[in-house]
This record gives sequence, C-alpha cells and structure tokens, in this order.
Amino acid sequence: MHKGLGQNLYHGLVLSASRNPEAVLVKSQQGTLTYSQVVKQASSIGAYLKKEIGSGTRVGLLIPSIPECVPLLYGVIAADLIGVPMNFLLQPQEQFKAMDLAGLSVVVGLKDMLEPLHSAPNVRFISVEDLMTASAQEVVEVVNPIRGNDDVALILFTSGTSSAAIKGVSLSHSNLLSNVSACKEVFQFTDKDCFLSVLPFFHCFALTVNLLLPTQVGASIYMMPRFKPQEVLQAIGSNQVSIAALVPAMIKVFLQLKPEAELLKRVRLYISGGEALGKAAAEAMLKRYGVVVAEGYGMTEAAPVLTANFRQEPGCLGGVGHPLPGVQIKIVSPEGDDLMPNQVGEVLFRSEGLMQGYFRMDDPYEGRLRNGWFHTGDLGFLTQDGALFLEGRLKDLIISAGENISPKEIEEAALGWQAVQEACAFGIESELRGEEPALAVSPALINQDELRRHLRSVLASYKVPKKIYCLDELPKSATGKVLKRMVRAQCQG
Repeated sequence: MHKGLGQNLYHGLVLSASRNPEAVLVKSQQGTLTYSQVVKQASSIGAYLKKEIGSGTRVGLLIPSIPECVPLLYGVIAADLIGVPMNFLLQPQEQFKAMDLAGLSVVVGLKDMLEPLHSAPNVRFISVEDLMTASAQEVVEVVNPIRGNDDVALILFTSGTSSAAIKGVSLSHSNLLSNVSACKEVFQFTDKDCFLSVLPFFHCFALTVNLLLPTQVGASIYMMPRFKPQEVLQAIGSNQVSIAALVPAMIKVFLQLKPEAELLKRVRLYISGGEALGKAAAEAMLKRYGVVVAEGYGMTEAAPVLTANFRQEPGCLGGVGHPLPGVQIKIVSPEGDDLMPNQVGEVLFRSEGLMQGYFRMDDPYEGRLRNGWFHTGDLGFLTQDGALFLEGRLKDLIISAGENISPKEIEEAALGWQAVQEACAFGIESELRGEEPALAVSPALINQDELRRHLRSVLASYKVPKKIYCLDELPKSATGKVLKRMVRAQCQG
C-alpha cells in the first residue's frame, strides 16, 4: 500500500531528492543538508560498505540523533545490509547482550560510544568519523540495492510484554513503507512540513515518524540530539517546525513551563506516542492552548503506528484514535470471542506493517499470531465509531517516558548483587513520566545505597529503580511464585 514510495527505503529517498534536490532535508545547530547532499553521502557510504561487507549482514548503528544519522541509515540500506539501531543509553554489559542477540559482526558508531565495546570478540567496529572520510573517496551518484519489499530492512529491539528482556523485531521494507504511506495519507504530510526530531532513533516511533516519514515525502527535519525545552520553544518560535512528534513526558513539560498559547499554536500538529498521554494532560493542552494532541498507539512489531487521533477530535481525548488505512483492530475476550463496542478485552490487530517475526526465535511470533491476528497483550475497547481506548496491559511491562523497561531485567540485575535473595520489579505512577520502575528485595537488612550503586553500574539510568523497598520476605503463592500484585500492594501501603 506504499503509494509512490518505491519498493526500497533508499529508492524512496532518491525519489524525494529527484523532485527537489536543493530542498533542505536536515536542519541543526551545525547547519543544513540538502536532499542532494544526503543522497550523495548515503550513496557513497553504500558503495563503500558494499565493498567491505557482504549483502544481508546485520550492522549495528550506535549513534545519537545527529545529522549523520540520515545518510548513515540510508547508506546501510543502499549497501543491501540490515540496520540494527542500538540504544546508546545502555551500559556496555547491556550492549553486549543486544549485540549477541542480533548476531552483530559489525557495529558503526561514534568513536567515544564504541570505545567501551572493543572487548567484544569477533566484532568489527567502524567509527562514523572514519566511515564518512573513507566513503567520501567513492565517486558514485546513486547505487542500486537489490533488497526490498519483504526483505528485512531493519531489526529493532523491544522489551515486549513477555519474560524475555529484549527481542529483535525484524521489519521489512514493505512493513516500514506501508506505515509511512498510511501516516502520510491520514495526516496529509507534504514536502512543506518540517518535523521536530528530539527522540532517539533506536525507538521505532521516532525512526518512522521523525526520519523515514519526512525523508520519504520530501519534508525536512529539525534535528536536536536531546530534548531541551527552551531550545525547542525557540525553534517553534522561529517558525521552523510544523510537526512535533513527542512522548507524553515532553508534552507535560510544556504544561509545566506554561508558554504563551500563540507560541505553541505555531506548530500545526502535535503527535504523542510511546505511552499513554493521559486524559488530564490532553484536556489541559486543549483548554490552555487550543491544541488537540494527536495521540497514537502502536508497537515495534507493527512498524509501528496502528491508530491515531488523526481527525483531531476532542471527543477522542484520552483515547488513541482510529486505525490507520490498512490496519484492522478488534477486541476479544479471554476466551477469544469478539467483543461488542465499549466492552474491554485484549487488543488484536492485523496490518501490512506486521513484522516478519522476532529474530532468531523458534516461533517467530512467539505464539501471538493466531488466525491472522496479532495479540498485543494490551487491554482496551472500541467505541461505536471505531476509536480505540486503552485500559492497561495484560503483562507488567514498565513504560517510563516512552522507554520500555522489562521488570525481569531489573530483577536479574538485582539478584546479581550477592546480598539480594529475592527481587520483584514493578511500575509505580509518575506524574511526569507516566511510570517509573520500583524494586522490592529481601532480606530487609540490605544496604540500599550499595544496591543502588550496583544497579547503576549494570543498568541504563532510566532503568534504575526510583524506589527500593527492603522486605523480610516477598509474598509468594503456594507454589513459591512471587506475587507481584501483592508485592506492589505491600510496598505502596
């Protein structure tokens, strides 16, 4: 369904450049890059990597949201390689696990980010700085990749909703292009738009909405390596941004800062994703600024957007809107029966964006694809006119400011500290971040400061529990299983 976007992501970029080669693609504090410049860089990188690395090789990409991201990603795709964006916030020990999971033999990244990883065996590390210099010697206009359609383009990591700490989600060119095409259709994006990019591209939401989408439609990207509220407001004030795709925590910062309404209204569309915005925040944005935030819902396994309030209907505040073109949503009971409107059950979907499967899993869909429908593990209901409202999760995945955090990963890290006998991680409410991780451990005499120092050494900062509860013993079932619900209740009184 990817209308007019080609069969390969790189071809889509080249097509956008052919329409207006001197249009600005990337804006940043370092200056600007035009479409013709980015295509030239991407093609040179592609030609160089094609000579160095075999077709279909998985290549880790360890780089923050800086202008080099764009030609690097498209260069990897032009070389018929599979890009694997890596979370640069992780500790080396976590990076090694991710590299092993994806079977990476090559990682491209900034020199300072690669430095702590050089001890990894049988992995070739290529710095972005050296790659840009070496590839600049290549004399090539465009390259002709042969991979496309249902061939895997990217593998993205997700914590998912099961017990596995992380999984690799294999997404094809068609998966990603179908999602780009559907988003373009409902939001009516054009080459006149400029997308604010402040989210890291190892997130599927950011990668699709803030990088793939604008480059495939010929729009521009205002790139900032991190979210700095005052700098974002300055960019908005200078009329450089028309689309702002953010996570709820960022939108809530705007509500705290209370800028002038006329300033925020210079952006024609605010999109919220990654986790639930919440009805209170959505209503506050409408009441204070006259802005209907287009909240959406998706998952990495769907490439990623499934629904969005693209109609910008105030009546959908607190919900996540209607399905995109090509997406079907239904709600089922625990027994698998279809439910009527306004009845809560598990959210199922089917779409062209459905992943090719989890990488290197015996069951590529982990038992979640049944009769053509993918089981999300989320609870929700559909209104009479088909809008989706979410009601929670079947599993206990923690989502903090858009980051998926596996409780099991925190528990395993805690149990790695010799004094800890039992561990149970869970989410607690946070006004700003939606949820934050908390941890209950036994025995009660554990030194919290020492445990926290240990956790900080093996976990990314956003995964480190904000609260640690030390108990004599964790509540358990008759079979010895820790009862998370009872642990949470005991800790929170």
